[in-house]
Amino acid sequence: MCFHPWSDLTLPLMSLPEIRAVVDAWTELATELGASYPWVQIFENKGAMMGCSNPHPHCQVWASSFLPNEARLEDRTQRQHLSQHGVPMLLEYAEQEARRKERLVVENADWLVVVPYWATWPYQTLLLPRRHVCRLQDLSDSEKDSLASIMQRLLIKYDNLFEVSFPYSMGWHGEWWWLHNPLIHIPIPLLRLMQCLYPLQEPPQAPTWRRSAGTGSSMLTTIPRCCAPPPSASSWWDMRCWRRHRGTSPQSR
Repeated sequence: MCFHPWSDLTLPLMSLPEIRAVVDAWTELATELGASYPWVQIFENKGAMMGCSNPHPHCQVWASSFLPNEARLEDRTQRQHLSQHGVPMLLEYAEQEARRKERLVVENADWLVVVPYWATWPYQTLLLPRRHVCRLQDLSDSEKDSLASIMQRLLIKYDNLFEVSFPYSMGWHGEWWWLHNPLIHIPIPLLRLMQCLYPLQEPPQAPTWRRSAGTGSSMLTTIPRCCAPPPSASSWWDMRCWRRHRGTSPQSR
């Protein structure tokens, strides 16, 4: 799925209406494919380092007749937490991170982005809604607008972290449909976007991380491990990442 007719644009350089159109297209595809498949994986590989062979801005959408390993594990553990504590695990976690602000990267009225304490990859972040929402289809229009906004803010920060167009893999995890009975929802009880990013170049301040194994769908369904420890949320502020990439005017965040 192409994001834009211009081949040199990326999501952080697109306007908010253009990013909102991408969110709407994701929603339509998830709805269409979710009627026939129990798992729909939306993901983007950006940059040659992450295995992207086409330079134009685009993502991929894979639909499978089975639940992948990572999603199955998330489903089991989160349903156990919901049964034991009566509250969705990631909703409770989002509330704790919003209160403590120790790993908080950026937030708005509907969403927050954190560096999760279980991060597998350098500069990995987790985007979470502030209310219990299971699928893209369940978002209101205002929540889709604020999703476009926070994605733009986050990706601008990534691009300015080392002042390059950052390569990454990102993708959505949410509720899945039980194929044999489409009237029964088996929830992974929160929608979230996971980002796993790496520096494209090696300027003096950048560590020399390399992609080890897997991108895109494989990273989101069976998580491989990286030997480098993830940095803390404070490094986002140390690097002063609020500016827009490619010399365009700074924006107040």
